[in-house]
Amino acid sequence: MSRKNFYICTDQDGNMPVLSNKPLKKAWVKYVNDTPVLINPYPNQDRVWDYGKSTMLSLVDGLTTYAGKPMAKYTGAYH
Repeated sequence: MSRKNFYICTDQDGNMPVLSNKPLKKAWVKYVNDTPVLINPYPNQDRVWDYGKSTMLSLVDGLTTYAGKPMAKYTGAYH
């Protein structure tokens, strides 16, 4: 498994994350070069972590960072 290309898979409630080289659970995020490029979100998931930029990305409109600034929007694809 590449250190830069991987999947983070979780249960349907967003718990029990697993790092793998293929989707192992129903909810997952595919990373290429540490950037999320494809997501199959769990119900009510509203954000995803970008390892390449070390920042949280919003999946929905209106989320803010802890500093109160608008959160950057996820621009990848959905499965």
